[in-house]
Amino acid sequence: MDSRRVSPVAAPVRWTRAMRAARRTKEKRRKGELASSSSSSSARASGSFDVMRAVRALRLVDERDAPRAFGEAEDVALLYFTSKDCGACKRFAPTLMAFAKAHDVRVVAIACDASSTAYAGLDGSNFTRVRVREGAVASEEDGTSVVALNALLRALSIRFLPTVVVVNLKLDVVVTDWGRTVMSLNSNPLPAWRRGESGLIPNPMRAFMKGIEQCAYGGDSSAA
Repeated sequence: MDSRRVSPVAAPVRWTRAMRAARRTKEKRRKGELASSSSSSSARASGSFDVMRAVRALRLVDERDAPRAFGEAEDVALLYFTSKDCGACKRFAPTLMAFAKAHDVRVVAIACDASSTAYAGLDGSNFTRVRVREGAVASEEDGTSVVALNALLRALSIRFLPTVVVVNLKLDVVVTDWGRTVMSLNSNPLPAWRRGESGLIPNPMRAFMKGIEQCAYGGDSSAA
């Protein structure tokens, strides 16, 4: 028997401690990004990757392939990371679009594999996608390069799909990468997101269990 195995009683306690430590680390990192974004010159001098600058530089198009840049009045946007072979993404897409329509919030779909078929099931006025450049092109206006896209994926630590990253365009910050879990737990997270808060519920274990259900059932935990 493996003595390193965590007992069922100890696991929630250890996970809670780890979760709190991770949140403290993320909060410190977020504050650091806020400080660096307030001075573009210091950001350039340090050579740090400016996530929000990269987000604003994405070449966005609507379902008719017409350019659709971020508007000055927009405050919150959802970055939805997906791929053509992601079954959970296909099941989660209707839930995401219903949420976007109900709360009138922009969804920016980003295909991690640069495939246009990854956007199947995503439509409506709230939906935009990233146009990815393929091969040699004349200018940056033709789309977002694969290199720039990969740099954004690394900066946001996108490891699982689907992932919803919430960004606040007014505050110029990444609010949370737990957007998918927040949507399942909070019926109206927009006020919190506009304040730059994650919108997560106080009980981390409940959020964790909901997140596991989301992974298992592709966004619809009622299928359990």
